[in-house]
Amino acid sequence: MPGSPTSALAGLVPGGRLVVAALHEHPTELQSTQLMMGEAEIVGAVGYRPTEFDAVMAAMVDGGCDTTG
Repeated sequence: MPGSPTSALAGLVPGGRLVVAALHEHPTELQSTQLMMGEAEIVGAVGYRPTEFDAVMAAMVDGGCDTTG
């Protein structure tokens, strides 16, 4: 969605954190002045924990997860 990072930064309190938890098909624009002047932080996040991978792999091995595609 165009403007989303810029809009999100505008809504942060000074020193706030923007967490990016979406994959974008196209590059997104970011206003670096807005980032710096607000002393904001941007971090990326993926919604999986390492233990979840272990559980899925175990389910694949014991046949509890269909891997035929």
